[in-house]
Amino acid sequence: MEISTQPILAPTNDPSTSSSHGTAATILCCICATPIHPNPSNTCPSCLASTADVTRGISTEATLHQCRGCSRWHHDAGKWIGCELESRELMGLCLGNVSGLKKRKGEGG
Repeated sequence: MEISTQPILAPTNDPSTSSSHGTAATILCCICATPIHPNPSNTCPSCLASTADVTRGISTEATLHQCRGCSRWHHDAGKWIGCELESRELMGLCLGNVSGLKKRKGEGG
Protein backbone atom coordinates (compact mmCIF):
# COMPACT_ATOMS: atom_id res chain seq x y z
CA MET A 1 0.00 0.00 0.00
CA GLU A 2 1.45 3.35 -1.04
CA ILE A 3 1.08 6.46 1.08
CA SER A 4 0.79 9.73 -0.80
CA THR A 5 2.90 12.63 0.45
CA GLN A 6 0.96 15.18 -1.61
CA PRO A 7 -1.33 17.53 0.35
CA ILE A 8 -5.07 17.08 -0.13
CA LEU A 9 -6.53 19.93 -2.16
CA ALA A 10 -9.83 21.38 -1.05
CA PRO A 11 -12.18 23.04 -3.56
CA THR A 12 -12.81 26.73 -3.05
CA ASN A 13 -15.52 29.03 -4.34
CA ASP A 14 -14.05 32.18 -2.83
CA PRO A 15 -13.55 34.79 -5.61
CA SER A 16 -10.88 36.59 -3.56
CA THR A 17 -8.55 33.57 -3.91
CA SER A 18 -8.71 33.41 -7.67
CA SER A 19 -5.54 34.12 -9.63
CA SER A 20 -4.94 35.01 -13.26
CA HIS A 21 -5.00 31.27 -14.14
CA GLY A 22 -8.38 30.55 -12.55
CA THR A 23 -8.86 29.49 -8.96
CA ALA A 24 -6.03 29.24 -6.45
CA ALA A 25 -5.57 25.89 -4.73
CA THR A 26 -6.18 25.51 -1.04
CA ILE A 27 -5.18 22.61 1.13
CA LEU A 28 -6.54 21.25 4.38
CA CYS A 29 -4.71 21.98 7.63
CA CYS A 30 -2.90 18.80 8.63
CA ILE A 31 -4.26 19.08 12.19
CA CYS A 32 -7.80 20.46 12.06
CA ALA A 33 -8.65 20.09 8.33
CA THR A 34 -9.53 23.76 7.84
CA PRO A 35 -9.06 24.92 4.23
CA ILE A 36 -5.93 27.13 4.04
CA HIS A 37 -3.47 28.42 1.47
CA PRO A 38 -0.39 26.19 1.24
CA ASN A 39 2.49 27.14 3.55
CA PRO A 40 5.70 25.35 4.62
CA SER A 41 4.08 23.71 7.65
CA ASN A 42 0.69 23.03 6.00
CA THR A 43 -1.07 24.14 9.18
CA CYS A 44 -3.49 26.97 9.90
CA PRO A 45 -2.26 29.88 12.06
CA SER A 46 -4.22 28.78 15.15
CA CYS A 47 -2.88 25.20 15.02
CA LEU A 48 0.65 26.47 14.39
CA ALA A 49 0.41 28.82 17.39
CA SER A 50 -0.81 25.98 19.61
CA THR A 51 1.98 23.58 18.59
CA ALA A 52 5.05 25.83 18.14
CA ASP A 53 6.75 27.50 21.09
CA VAL A 54 8.59 30.58 19.86
CA THR A 55 9.53 31.55 23.43
CA ARG A 56 11.57 28.39 24.11
CA GLY A 57 14.80 29.40 25.82
CA ILE A 58 13.55 32.89 26.70
CA SER A 59 12.72 33.71 30.30
CA THR A 60 9.17 34.93 30.84
CA GLU A 61 10.02 36.82 34.04
CA ALA A 62 12.65 39.36 35.05
CA THR A 63 13.17 41.45 38.17
CA LEU A 64 14.05 45.14 38.10
CA HIS A 65 14.84 47.18 41.18
CA GLN A 66 13.74 50.78 41.60
CA CYS A 67 15.08 53.14 44.25
CA ARG A 68 12.28 54.29 46.56
CA GLY A 69 14.04 57.58 47.22
CA CYS A 70 14.96 58.83 43.74
CA SER A 71 12.86 56.50 41.52
CA ARG A 72 15.90 55.45 39.48
CA TRP A 73 16.28 51.95 38.08
CA HIS A 74 19.18 49.61 38.83
CA HIS A 75 21.15 49.01 35.64
CA ASP A 76 24.49 47.32 36.32
CA ALA A 77 26.67 46.81 39.36
CA GLY A 78 26.31 50.08 41.24
CA LYS A 79 24.76 51.99 38.32
CA TRP A 80 21.29 53.53 38.54
CA ILE A 81 19.58 55.29 35.64
CA GLY A 82 16.58 57.57 35.60
CA CYS A 83 13.85 56.53 33.16
CA GLU A 84 10.33 57.75 32.68
CA LEU A 85 7.61 55.09 32.77
CA GLU A 86 6.81 53.70 29.32
CA SER A 87 9.99 55.23 27.87
CA ARG A 88 12.40 53.68 25.35
CA GLU A 89 15.14 53.66 27.96
CA LEU A 90 13.06 51.68 30.45
CA MET A 91 11.96 49.25 27.72
CA GLY A 92 15.60 48.72 26.78
CA LEU A 93 16.49 48.13 30.42
CA CYS A 94 13.64 45.61 30.78
CA LEU A 95 14.55 43.73 27.62
CA GLY A 96 18.22 43.72 28.57
CA ASN A 97 17.38 41.87 31.80
CA VAL A 98 15.42 39.07 30.09
CA SER A 99 17.64 36.03 29.75
CA GLY A 100 17.57 34.34 26.37
CA LEU A 101 17.07 37.48 24.25
CA LYS A 102 20.73 38.28 23.81
CA LYS A 103 22.40 36.74 20.78
CA ARG A 104 24.97 34.09 21.53
CA LYS A 105 28.26 33.72 19.67
CA GLY A 106 27.94 31.68 16.51
CA GLU A 107 24.27 32.42 15.94
CA GLY A 108 23.33 34.26 12.78
CA GLY A 109 20.96 37.12 12.61
